[in-house]
Amino acid sequence: MQFLNADVLREIFLKLADTNDLTGEYSSIGLRDLYPCIFVCRQWCSVAMPILWGRPFHFLRFSEDEPIPRTSDKILEISLSYINLCLAVIEWCNDLENIMRQKYGEESELTEEAEYLILHTILKLCFNKGARLSSLNILIYDFIFSDNDKDDKKTLALTKCFVDKELEEFFASIHSLEFNVMFKVTNDLISMLSRICHKLNHVYVHTLWSRRPDTQIVTEFGESFTALVSAQKNLSSFHLSKCKGYTHVFLPALSKCTKTLRHMKFEEVDFKDCKPWFTIAECNNLVSLQVIQCSNTNFEMIEPVINTTFMNISEALYYGDGICNEFMEWADGINNKIRDRICEM
Repeated sequence: MQFLNADVLREIFLKLADTNDLTGEYSSIGLRDLYPCIFVCRQWCSVAMPILWGRPFHFLRFSEDEPIPRTSDKILEISLSYINLCLAVIEWCNDLENIMRQKYGEESELTEEAEYLILHTILKLCFNKGARLSSLNILIYDFIFSDNDKDDKKTLALTKCFVDKELEEFFASIHSLEFNVMFKVTNDLISMLSRICHKLNHVYVHTLWSRRPDTQIVTEFGESFTALVSAQKNLSSFHLSKCKGYTHVFLPALSKCTKTLRHMKFEEVDFKDCKPWFTIAECNNLVSLQVIQCSNTNFEMIEPVINTTFMNISEALYYGDGICNEFMEWADGINNKIRDRICEM
C-alpha cells in the first residue's frame, strides 16, 4: 500500500473521503478519516493534501453535541453537504468584528476595505498553498430588504476578490455552485463567475422569490444566469428549489446545455406562467428528472417531455398535489419499464 501508484492512491483516498458522485463533494466525516493518511509517508501526504486543500476552510467537528453556528454573516462556504450540516464557513470577519465590539463598543464594525483585506489575505494564503476551490456556496440568511448592510459589505468584499487577477485560478476550478436569495450585488457575482468559471458540473439555486415575474431585477438575474450557463462546457446537474417569480428564466437559460445535462430536480417550485418544457425534452442524455412539491404545472407545459423518448433515463420522480395527472402517468410508465428491465436481468 505504501508504494502504490499515485493515481491509484488518489482514487482510494477519494473513496475514503466519501466523494459524492453527482457533485464531487467530500463528506465531512470522510475528510476527517483522510487526515491520518498525511502522516504515513511522503507519498501519501503528497496525494492526500490536495484533496484536503480542496476544502481549505473545512473544520472538524469532534462532538455531535456541539452545534455549528448558522449566522447571517456567512458568505462563503465550501460544502454541499445537506445531511450532516457540517458546513465549512469563513467566519474570521465576523469573529474579528465581535472582538472589536467587545473592546471598542457595540457600534464598532469592520470597514468594507477591512473585510476585503481579510478575505483576500486568507484566500491568497490558501491559493499559495495549492488550494483550488472545488465548490462555492453563496448563502445569505438575512431578509433581502434588511436595513442592515452587513451582508452587502461581505458580498462586496467577495466580489472584489473575484476580479483579482491573482486569485483567478483559485476560483476557476469550481465545479459545484450553490446560491440563494436575491440581494443587491448577486447579479454582479454571477456575471463575474461566468467570466472565471467554465468547469461547473452542478448548479443548485434556491430561495428565490418575487411577487411579480416581470420586474427589472428578475430580468437582470435571467440575463446573468444565462451568461453563466452559456459559459459552461459540461454542466450535468441542475437543482432548483423554493422558487417563485423567477422560474421562467431558468429553462431558456439551460437550453444552452441540453447536450450535457443528465440530472434535473425541481422542488417547491411555482411554474406559473412558464412556457412548455422544450428544454427538458431536448436533454437527450437525461438520466434523472425529479419534480417534487411543485405547483401550477399543466398539460401544455409538460407535453414536450411526455412525448419524448429518453433512452438513458433511470428515474422519473414526482411528489405532491400540484403536478398534473399526465406527468404522473408518464413518470409511472417510465418507472414501471425500469422495474421490468431490472426483473428481467
